[in-house]
Amino acid sequence: MHGRLNNPFEVQQVLGFYNDYHHFILKYSEKEKPLMRLKKKDERFECEAEQQLPFEITVTTFKAALLLRYPQHLSEPILWTDVSPYVYAAGLYQNDDRRVLHHMV
Repeated sequence: MHGRLNNPFEVQQVLGFYNDYHHFILKYSEKEKPLMRLKKKDERFECEAEQQLPFEITVTTFKAALLLRYPQHLSEPILWTDVSPYVYAAGLYQNDDRRVLHHMV
């Protein structure tokens, strides 16, 4: 067990953190759908097995996978940027020799 989600704020924190890496987690949106329902403010917060299991699977996936890698100088880097009135974000990515995209450190 990796802990229990206790309120909508914790759910938002978890989803916000993992959203940065959603490209690297297979079927991320399907796994996180039950968690999205926990963010609703007009409903009573109840984290049941339906929500806890996808949370634990995502945590395990995140810990087991090598999501971040050091840049390889033989491959071109890809710089991703996103600008909105609320946030600035950027990420450095690179394809490996099998054309799998990885987030660089």
